[in-house]
Amino acid sequence: MPESGPGLPTFTLADIKPTGYDKVALSSYNEFKQLRQQNVIMSHVRYQIGLPSPYNVLADHLKPELAVTIEPLYEQRLAETLDRIVAGILHDDVVIQWGLCFEMTTLEFD
Repeated sequence: MPESGPGLPTFTLADIKPTGYDKVALSSYNEFKQLRQQNVIMSHVRYQIGLPSPYNVLADHLKPELAVTIEPLYEQRLAETLDRIVAGILHDDVVIQWGLCFEMTTLEFD
């Protein structure tokens, strides 16, 4: 990883691995559909996916000066994840919930 600025590394999208949330969500959705077909889950129930926001993933885990560089790359990976999720699940059959724990704590205490 080449250095950038006063001792700070630079990052590219290749440095940020895919989130994997899509693989888990799509696999779980298949089980959800099977359970719904077996009437274990009622037919009107939608499949809910909970995802952490980029801030939630990065806050308090990275130095702020690194988070600024990594956040747009992670956002791109998360957007790729969402694209795969919405391509694999009918829109009327899914609900996506964003986890905003760190955002709410920051608003409350900063």
